[in-house]
Amino acid sequence: MIGTKLNVKLFTILLFSCMQMNDLPAQGATKYGEITNSSTNFVDQNGKVSSVARVSKIGKKLLAPGDTYGGGKVAYILQSGDPGYSATEQHGLIAALADQSTGIRWNNGSNTNTGATATAIGTGLANTNTIITKQGATATSYAAGLARAYTGGGYSDWYLPSKDELNKLYLNRVVVGGFASAYYWSSSESSKFNAGVQTFANGTQTNLSKNNAYYVRAVRAF
Repeated sequence: MIGTKLNVKLFTILLFSCMQMNDLPAQGATKYGEITNSSTNFVDQNGKVSSVARVSKIGKKLLAPGDTYGGGKVAYILQSGDPGYSATEQHGLIAALADQSTGIRWNNGSNTNTGATATAIGTGLANTNTIITKQGATATSYAAGLARAYTGGGYSDWYLPSKDELNKLYLNRVVVGGFASAYYWSSSESSKFNAGVQTFANGTQTNLSKNNAYYVRAVRAF
C-alpha cells in the first residue's frame, strides 16, 4: 500500500515536471529590452499539485552600448530623466555602422531658417523632418537628407542626431566604432547661417557655417 502511494506521488511529480517544461517560453522568444512574465504551479511536499499557489518568472535580455542591434550599433540607452525613458522596457539610440559622408554641407545650396533648433535627446528625428520639409525632398546633397536616405538594416527611419544625441555618440565612440577625429554635423540649427557640430577629436561642440562640409553619422531610435 505504501509502495503504491509512493509510485502515485512519483508519477504525479514526473507528469507535472513535463507540464512545466512545456509551459516555459521557447529559447530566444524574449526580445531584447522586453520583460516577459510566466507563472507555474508547483508540487507540494505531499506530492500534490497545487492549483492556487503560483511562482512568477521574469526574463530579460538587456542591451548595452556597442551591441549590434537594429541595423547598427547601440550608442546610448535612455536613463531615468531622459525623454522616452521606461523603467520596464529599454529605449535608446542606434548609430549606423559607418559614416554616411566624410564631407557634406548642412544646407541644400542656400541658407534659410529651418526652425530645427531643438538640441535635446529625442529631438533629432523631428529636426530632420523639419529640415527636409524646408530644404526640399530627401536628397543626398545635404546632411539631413543624406541621413534620412540611409537604409541600413532595412530601416527607413534614420535621421541626423540632435546636439545632445550626437554627444552620446561621442561619449560611446570607442564601442560604437568607426568615427574619425573630425567634425560631425548635428541637426540642431543655431541661426540662418550656422548649425551645431561636434569634433570627435576632443568632444568640443560649437556652431559653424552650414556651407562647410563635415562628417555625417545617421542614428535611429528604438
